[in-house]
Order: sequence, then C-alpha cells, then structure tokens
Amino acid sequence: MAFWTHLAEPRAVFYIHHLCATGSSQCHTVIKEQEAMMASVTGAPLSRGITDRFHVEPDQPCPLASSCANCNDDKTASEGYRMSRCGGCKLTRYCCPGCQKADWSRHKKTCKIVESVKWENWPGTG
Repeated sequence: MAFWTHLAEPRAVFYIHHLCATGSSQCHTVIKEQEAMMASVTGAPLSRGITDRFHVEPDQPCPLASSCANCNDDKTASEGYRMSRCGGCKLTRYCCPGCQKADWSRHKKTCKIVESVKWENWPGTG
C-alpha cells in the first residue's frame, strides 16, 4: 500500500493481492507505474508494497478473494466457512483470532485510515 495523505486531496492506494501480485499482469504494471509517479510527485521513496509480500509466480494459483487475509487458505473462502471481520475497518476478513493477531502489524496501517473514511455509494452508508 502507499499513502499520500499530505496532498491537498489525500490518496491511498490499496493493492489487491489476488489480482495484482504477479509481476507480469497488467494490474501489477499499472499499480507500479502509479506508485512511481506518485513518488516522483511527492518526493517520497517507493515503498515495499503488499504486491511484494504476496508475490506468486505467474503459473501459481492465487489465493481466493474471500480467503483469510493472513493465512490465505482456500478453505476459508468456501461458502459457509465462518469468518470474522476486523472490528475497526469492517473490511478485512480473518478465519480465527490468531490470524487476526498475526496480521495486525501489517493491517493496522490501513485499518485506522479505512475506519475514518467517509464511504460513498457503499451498502449500509445511507
């Protein structure tokens, strides 16, 4: 993820690991180009983003979209599997308290920002 909260219009880019992790995909290329452009505008160094953390080779399967944010176990994405959401942002899903605790050092950076976002056109925001 990359943050430019000091800009007149604050911006945060969240990488979608299951779509953008592979270095040869168009999604990955666009995100890396945008991150480089924002770094040149702000003078901030390029960050080691989530795309690097979840790197998979092009021929490897990616974790399912609704799997646990920590363990990425495909069984956690199956219909009927009981998952919990982060109590702060209400977006990130975990299969157990252990996975949530293990992921906190990574997730806390975005959780506080997402929690304070004013959502538009989002279900349940009236």
